[in-house]
Amino acid sequence: LGPCRVLDDTGPKFHPESWNTNANIFFVDQPIGVGFSYADYGEYVATTEDAAKDMAAFVGIFFENFSQFRGRTFHMAGGIIRCSFLYFFPIILSFLCIRSIT
Repeated sequence: LGPCRVLDDTGPKFHPESWNTNANIFFVDQPIGVGFSYADYGEYVATTEDAAKDMAAFVGIFFENFSQFRGRTFHMAGGIIRCSFLYFFPIILSFLCIRSIT
């Protein structure tokens, strides 16, 4: 998947067939407080809708800061636990896009 593989104790080796050879990929632990993500001040989310809103905010901030990626095809994928989150995200993102236009 990534640009490097660790094959032995000598360290990482370049992986020319990696996905990011032909695409830009980033991974997000979502919602906050799972995986490698953490919250300092009790910022955990209680609902799937809140998690989707946080992700929509993240994507908006990402494209504000990395405008060279605007207008490109955008795909999302998630594990089985994230299926409900992935349902809400496009709805909330569409709402935010419509609000920003008007």
